[in-house]
Formats: sequence, structure tokens, C-alpha cells
Amino acid sequence: QANLGRLGETLRADLLTMVNSVARGTSSWEQGNAALPAAKANFEKGWRTYLDTLSAGERERLQNTFKIPLSGINEVFAEMEKLLAARDRSRLNLFVSNDLDELINPFFKTLLAGTTQTEQRSAQDLKAAQSTSNTFTVLIAVVALLGIGVAFGLGSATYRAIMNPLNRIMATVQQIGEGNYSARTELSGGGDELSQLGSTFDQMLNDRVAALVQ
Repeated sequence: QANLGRLGETLRADLLTMVNSVARGTSSWEQGNAALPAAKANFEKGWRTYLDTLSAGERERLQNTFKIPLSGINEVFAEMEKLLAARDRSRLNLFVSNDLDELINPFFKTLLAGTTQTEQRSAQDLKAAQSTSNTFTVLIAVVALLGIGVAFGLGSATYRAIMNPLNRIMATVQQIGEGNYSARTELSGGGDELSQLGSTFDQMLNDRVAALVQ
């Protein structure tokens, strides 16, 4: 849409400025005759350049949309060639007063409508992108909370798996110290190191008690 905007600026700066300057007499007919072909060439080059950036479907749609407005622009260039060649300022002023706006304004109106539609689509795309971003933010927050919850649960389970056997071993040692020689950790049956330690401790107590009895 930026290239189309530059086309509008080309018309204003090159064509309309020249037409008004010659009509007011601030530019000569020779200057007008020199400026008109350059303005036409710049406009046509800008239009072709913009079309080349589009896909085939977009190019066809744009050409259909601007078909009538472009015919008005071409008519302005053609009529200005005749008026500049005739060097009749009264006819030129009559053309500027009665026909110029009617021929050239449809292009600017179509250009403005296209720009507005593009801005609306951009706003819709931005809104959709923001909605998607918000959704991802919520998902990331949920995943982070779940991760924290899982980590806390695993940490608690690991803590219990370590501390429970140690507490039972320490309690058994305390009971033996108090004279309760029948106390045992009863940790046998587990496959981890603490269960093996408890089982070995129980076996040692059994051997000691048996030795004392003998």
C-alpha cells in the first residue's frame, strides 16, 4: 500500500502542481510541456512497479478496482497534452475548474478506500496476534505452575522416601539404648540402600541378642 501512496504523491507533486502553476502563469508553457511527459512516465513506472510486487490474483483484483480511476488519470494526461500544445490559458483554466477534479478524484478516493481497508485488515491481524499471544502466555503460566507442582510433589515424595527409613533406624537405636532389645527397624523387603541398611542393622541386632542369650 505504500507504493500506491507514492503514486498519489506523484500525481500531486508532478501533475497537479504543474497544471496549477501553468494555469496561474507561474510556470511557462515550455516548462509545462517538459514536466508533463516526466510526470506521466513517473506515474506509469510507479504503477507497473507496484503491480510487479503482487501475486497474479492480487494484480487482477487491483487492476479491476482501479480500471475506471486510471482511465480518468489517462484522460487528464491526454487533455493536458492538447492544452499545453494549444497554449490557451483560458481553456486550461476552464478545464481545471470544471473537469480536473472530476477526472482525478476517483483515483484518490479509491486509493483512500484501499488504504482504509488495509489498515482495518492490519488491525484485525494485530488483534488476532495479540489474542494468540495472550493464549500462549496463559498456557506457559499453566505449564509453569504444573511444573512447580510436580517438582514440589516429587521433592516431597523423595524427602519422605529418605527420611522415613532414617527416622525408623534412629527410633530403633533409641529403643535399643533404652533396653528394648526386641526393637527392629523392619525395613527388610525394600530394594533401596536405606532398606538394605535397615535389614543389615536388624540382622546385626539379632546376632547380638543371640550371642547374649548363649
